[in-house]
Amino acid sequence: MPLVVYSAWLIVIVAASFLFANTAFGIEASLPDPLRRAHWMGVVLNLIVPVLAGLLSGAVAIWVLSTRGQFRPTLRDHFFRAAPWYLLICLLVWVVVRNAGIRDFGLWSQIITWPLNSAIGALVIDIVWSWRISRLRAGGSIGA
Repeated sequence: MPLVVYSAWLIVIVAASFLFANTAFGIEASLPDPLRRAHWMGVVLNLIVPVLAGLLSGAVAIWVLSTRGQFRPTLRDHFFRAAPWYLLICLLVWVVVRNAGIRDFGLWSQIITWPLNSAIGALVIDIVWSWRISRLRAGGSIGA
């Protein structure tokens, strides 16, 4: 069941990346011109915001599995349930690498990089959460 939830959750991750990025671009449009033209603004809009969308999306996916008692914080279970996320990341990285030398790639690269960064954020939260829970359980069983 976790594999099915995480497979379907790809839609949430991708949608969240576009929703967060579009919202951030709307906010950016209302900022003063010098701030809008800052070199770091592109990093915020195209990297940090989609990663935050992924972190939130991944946390909600973990919550869904946890409330159903289906979240197992092992490395093996992580790779099994998150396999669709890894596949999406591999596919999107392949598209980016394949098109990196194309001059016009920058015009449409956000369609690829926002979901890529969001999926990476979702993976990070799943790995960190799994590691944290497994450490807490291991620590608790040693003292018992």
